[in-house]
Amino acid sequence: MATERTDVVIVGVGGTGAILAAELGKAGIKVIGLERGPRHATADFAAQDELRYFQRQDLRPNPKRQPVTWRPNTSTRATPLSPLNYGNQAGGGTVHYGAVSWRFHDDDFRARSQTIERYGAAAIPQDCSLTDWPLSYHDLEPYYDRAEYDLGVSGKAGNLQGRKIEGGNIFEAPRRREFPLPPLFVDNSARIFEEGAKKLGYHPFSTPRAIISQPYKGRPGCSYCGFCSTHGCHIGAKSSTLVTKIPEADATGNFKLVTGAMCYRVNSDSSGRVTGVSYYGPDSSDNTIEADLVILSPFIYDAVRLLLLSKTGKFPDGLANSSGHLGRHVMTHIGGRVFVAFDDRYVNMFMGPTAQKHTIDDLNADNFDHGGLGFIRGAQISVQGPGFDAGPIAASVGMTPPPGTPSWGRLIATSSRSTSRAMPRSMRRPRTCPMRIR
Repeated sequence: MATERTDVVIVGVGGTGAILAAELGKAGIKVIGLERGPRHATADFAAQDELRYFQRQDLRPNPKRQPVTWRPNTSTRATPLSPLNYGNQAGGGTVHYGAVSWRFHDDDFRARSQTIERYGAAAIPQDCSLTDWPLSYHDLEPYYDRAEYDLGVSGKAGNLQGRKIEGGNIFEAPRRREFPLPPLFVDNSARIFEEGAKKLGYHPFSTPRAIISQPYKGRPGCSYCGFCSTHGCHIGAKSSTLVTKIPEADATGNFKLVTGAMCYRVNSDSSGRVTGVSYYGPDSSDNTIEADLVILSPFIYDAVRLLLLSKTGKFPDGLANSSGHLGRHVMTHIGGRVFVAFDDRYVNMFMGPTAQKHTIDDLNADNFDHGGLGFIRGAQISVQGPGFDAGPIAASVGMTPPPGTPSWGRLIATSSRSTSRAMPRSMRRPRTCPMRIR
């Protein structure tokens, strides 16, 4: 067994781990980062392979080789989760995600007390585990601001120091300054959504995204290629930590990245103090890293798994589980979709970034009166490409076609006109305008 010594070891060099690696390295601290997947280069995504990235989900964990299961209670049989939407490479999910970049609402941090103050204690079920955060939006606002300017986020402010601004999200909590970059180009689907939302009295705005709309810190602005969600960015316009923070960590000379490393245990001594981690290397070797500080920053599923695996006599139920709540109350993506079809226009939804292009927040958080509705909080409503992507495969499998449309068949390509006639309608230029409710 090989043993190595360092100041800090980080397990999972994705959205969080890469930022920590860069900041610790700049402070002169020696850091080793363990990442189970590979490290890609921007040039690796030049092919824009929809079959590879959307259909086969090459940038995500393999649910057969790296299964994740869940169950609602201890008396229920565990069920596999599939697909697994988080990342499986250096940079984690920031490599392939849609780069939507939200701040929490002010009342998100005090959802329990806010609800009780406005609707009474009866609005929250007795067995509900809802609780307030130990900090507030105003505690985090300086760090939201720093991250947006450091990484590069495009958008339009709707609340500048309490002053509401039309065209931005007027329901957002106050921000100290405008976004570092203007919003991304508004495509046809977003314009249709905006027009309809305004007619209904809502307040649509361009969704803030960690995709740079113009050159920023040596990276080119978005090319609106359409291969965005599920794909890595082929020019580096997506502000993934793969192209922002990991290079910064490298430049400090204090960071070492180990790819193909599967961490299986957090080690601790007889006093309960954590001393390092053990991992399997890409050659199946068994390795140990001793460190003064251990940071676990993989996706929540893997963080829970690793803590539960790290049992000792002092921690019989796993590390950080004295409460028995480890692995409970976990929720990732949740939402519903509805597809809208138009007979009088082409939406061309394949153009540009695909995730949540335009949004309304009128029905989110506690932005509307929940009295008598029987539920609390709310959801964003956004327009986006089908299935988080908008290429031909996503369009054909992500939407329900009109009645009578064949799901498969021979395509005759004698001319552009005859090809269009022979092609299933769901594969022609899209007329649909998918909306995402979250």
